[in-house]
Amino acid sequence: MVYKEFVVPTSSKKTYVEVVEFFKRTYVNEFPITFIAKVDGQCVGTVSVFENDWNESPRFKPWLASLFVEPSYRSQKIGFYLIKALLEHMKKIGYTKVCF
Repeated sequence: MVYKEFVVPTSSKKTYVEVVEFFKRTYVNEFPITFIAKVDGQCVGTVSVFENDWNESPRFKPWLASLFVEPSYRSQKIGFYLIKALLEHMKKIGYTKVCF
């Protein structure tokens, strides 16, 4: 989902395998941190927070990214709850702000 929505449309040279490997290393207390919304066991949305906005803008950190909700699940507040959960988690681990 993330690869199709955020990597393919850009000039990124990352392969599908590289993106999968990156997100396999998602953590609880260090970056990247990823939240997934599931309905009936199916992933319907995602949001992540990275250390910064890649190498282009290192001053913006931590960086909220990759917010996506499957079109058929939009207008159900899934994105809202993903961001809310992410911000609550960030506060628990000591962050007072998140850039986006």
